[in-house]
Amino acid sequence: MNTLFQPLLELQQYQKMLQNIAQNNTPILASGIIDIQLTHMIAAICHHTNRPAIILTYSELKAREIYENFCFFHKDTCFYPAKDLLFYSADVRSQAITCQRFSVIHRYINGEKPILVLSMEALLDKMPPKEIFSSFILQLKEGDVIDTKELLQKLIQMGYERTELVEAAGQFAIRGGIIDIYSPTAEQTFRIELWDNEIDSIRLVNTNTQRSTEKVNNISIFPMRELVYNEKTASTAIEKIEKEYQELMEKIAYLKSILADEKKLLGVIREEILLISEKYGDDRRTKIGYDEFDIS
Repeated sequence: MNTLFQPLLELQQYQKMLQNIAQNNTPILASGIIDIQLTHMIAAICHHTNRPAIILTYSELKAREIYENFCFFHKDTCFYPAKDLLFYSADVRSQAITCQRFSVIHRYINGEKPILVLSMEALLDKMPPKEIFSSFILQLKEGDVIDTKELLQKLIQMGYERTELVEAAGQFAIRGGIIDIYSPTAEQTFRIELWDNEIDSIRLVNTNTQRSTEKVNNISIFPMRELVYNEKTASTAIEKIEKEYQELMEKIAYLKSILADEKKLLGVIREEILLISEKYGDDRRTKIGYDEFDIS
């Protein structure tokens, strides 16, 4: 791959750009580069500086195009998609975008530093603070003692759906001492086998065949939604909503009382006119008088 980047080192402007980056003389404006050359040059900069990079562009379509081209130069590249607003608010929607977003977040939480490609739309998507989001990532390993009821409640808070058979990400099933969970960041289902309340074994299960393929010692289970909250946060939110609702109802009752009383209504109109006059009024610029003309 170095063969593809070597010719750029012969360009004086490119060498100057690398020097400015090394000395933190940024930002740098590079103009006169066509789209085909742009991906090549960014890949070369990542290679020669050996630093993590975030490639930000103006649209989702352009971000996908850059990602596909960039994978040719750097295999350790990931694409962070924006939320699909048309489907994100629907009751039934694909979990593909959520899984892809969480896969990227998972890598960064684990300390990895892949080259990231995303659009402005994806950058502006709001996420909970890292500390809150990380607290909803379940870490389980062999030998852990768990309460099945608490685990069930936790999974529901994390956005999981309980089913008879796990077939897609975001689902879990409990059958006796066997718990199947399909995390959005996993390629296969996690099967947890319990001995009383202790985790006896954890296996990866093929979703199509429902057969175990591999035994693992520990797993990380991600939430299935980006807006995660505990009972305390939910209670605080409910209190605020109820308070705002009460204040709104009181304001509506007050406005209705004004509309029902003509005297109050005229008083409010008078006060509003006086306030407008004080704020925007100025001295009169014309003079009213008798019309003067010559009748001779």
